[in-house]
Amino acid sequence: MNNLKLIYERVMAIIVKEIFELRRDKVSLLMIFAIPLINLCIIGFSVNTDPKFVRTALIDHDVSSFSRTLVTGMTNTDYFAIQRVTSEQEADKLFREGAVQLVVIIPAGFSRDLIAARKPQLLVQTDASDPAATANATQALTTLLNDVFRHDMKNLPGLQKESTQLVDVVVHKLYNPEGITRLNIVPGLAGVILSMILILMTSLSIIREREKDSIMHIINSPVTAWEIMLGKIFPYFCVGLLQAAFIVMMAVYVMDVPVMGSFISLALLLTIFIILCLAIGVIFSTITKSQLQVMQLASFYFLLSTMLSGFMNTFYGMPFWSQLLGSALPLTYFLRLVRGIMLKGYALNEMAPDLMSLLFLTLFLSLLCCILFHRVVKKL
Repeated sequence: MNNLKLIYERVMAIIVKEIFELRRDKVSLLMIFAIPLINLCIIGFSVNTDPKFVRTALIDHDVSSFSRTLVTGMTNTDYFAIQRVTSEQEADKLFREGAVQLVVIIPAGFSRDLIAARKPQLLVQTDASDPAATANATQALTTLLNDVFRHDMKNLPGLQKESTQLVDVVVHKLYNPEGITRLNIVPGLAGVILSMILILMTSLSIIREREKDSIMHIINSPVTAWEIMLGKIFPYFCVGLLQAAFIVMMAVYVMDVPVMGSFISLALLLTIFIILCLAIGVIFSTITKSQLQVMQLASFYFLLSTMLSGFMNTFYGMPFWSQLLGSALPLTYFLRLVRGIMLKGYALNEMAPDLMSLLFLTLFLSLLCCILFHRVVKKL
């Protein structure tokens, strides 16, 4: 019994000590409670598997009362944010720029064939590089067509009231016509893997030396803060290049993911993203004091990135405030660019807005990491 009592007292003493240590570490205590709460609120209110107001280009070659009825019905479903265009060329331009995700073309003679019960065709083009964004909208359009026209034409002679389908909806899935899931996932997964590994490796490497005070030996040597930072991150830059090359080779030769665009554009994009990830890793190492804090902060960042960037769910299906948060995340722009190059065959100059946003974040975060690292070194 005495031995059990001694064991109990020793264990309780260690427990009390750990509780006091945790109470003194205000940052870790804040992360333990604040980060799960923030993640729960942001992601819980942001994830939406039924996106509404899908950006849709509409071409009406029929210009009839029936086509106007169709447009009104589409608007009333809340699944479509309609932008009228006059030609297929204009719609294709908007499609390539990412300004629309859906193109609906009402052909000439649509109402004539509908009245004659000849089952007219309606052409729908969807961006299959992000199938979740348009799947429900396409299904809603198919249901809407029969409901709207059956109601409007119930008194017209010649209508086949028992027909199950008044309009033949022809869906063209662009950029991934077979709907293969890995073609959508793998390009984005490259960004997730690179950011996860590079940010953690860089930040843990720096914070580990700070914890051991071994960085003091480097600081006391005749080198500047910038030279220290470059020396610390350059090996991980090389690691990032090797990882990127390995991921691309696996994607192309093992998973049969095509690279429709230029390999040079893809290599340039990956290099920019690697630099950006290294900058984030340095920033994390300067605003935390321990490896535990780095892990907690990195986990928070990774979860937000995967959920708000459009990787796990469609970006434009989220609330507006979630889209604003997602627009501040580098992975958001990387996903659009890498899918554009690999699946759509775009050149970087064809995706200038997203490229400029990614370059701005890279320059801003690189400058910020230099400033913060210099301040930390000066304080040591």
